[in-house]
This record gives sequence, structure tokens and C-alpha cells, in this order.
Amino acid sequence: MSTTQQNSPAHANPAVARCCAAWNHAFQQARAQGKGDTFAAMDAGQIYRRNLPALDSLEAVRDFIACVAQGMLLGAITGADGTRLLYAAQVANTSLPSQNRRRPAA
Repeated sequence: MSTTQQNSPAHANPAVARCCAAWNHAFQQARAQGKGDTFAAMDAGQIYRRNLPALDSLEAVRDFIACVAQGMLLGAITGADGTRLLYAAQVANTSLPSQNRRRPAA
């Protein structure tokens, strides 16, 4: 992950910044262990997914979606994993109690 990616507007979201920092740390650690970029990225992608927010509140669901979308853009989440994760967020959102899904009054 380049410095430009680390300074992207998406990193204003603390959950996205945490997932990306975890990815970067895992990638650097794997490279230091002698792994090539491909295997380091695979390891880092697993760590990125482990740092996704829990789906236990509306705010957490929104953060989860932001992290998944950013992960897909960066290649940390590949293939059908992104679709499955976004579906999980949709299911979690619909199963939240209705008071948790209301937006605060502006």
C-alpha cells in the first residue's frame, strides 16, 4: 500500500484506517520473512479481513461496508469474498433492532 493510498480520504474513517494499517503491517512483516509480494499480499489480505468491524450496530455495519469496499479497491479482498462480505453486512443490517437502524435527527 503506497503512501498515496494511506493518505486517501477513505482513511478519515478510523475503521478503514485500522484495516489498512493492519494490511500494511502484515505485508511488511511477510516481506521481512522473505515472502514474495504475492504471498505477502495474501497473508495481509487475511489480516485485513480479521480486522473488519463486528456487525453489531448500524455504525459498525457502515464501517464494515466502507472497509470491504476499500479492501476491494486495494486488492486486499478479492474475488467473490467481497460479494459475500457485503451480503453479510446486508443481512446483519436487516437483523438489527429497528431502533438501531434509525438515523439520528439532523
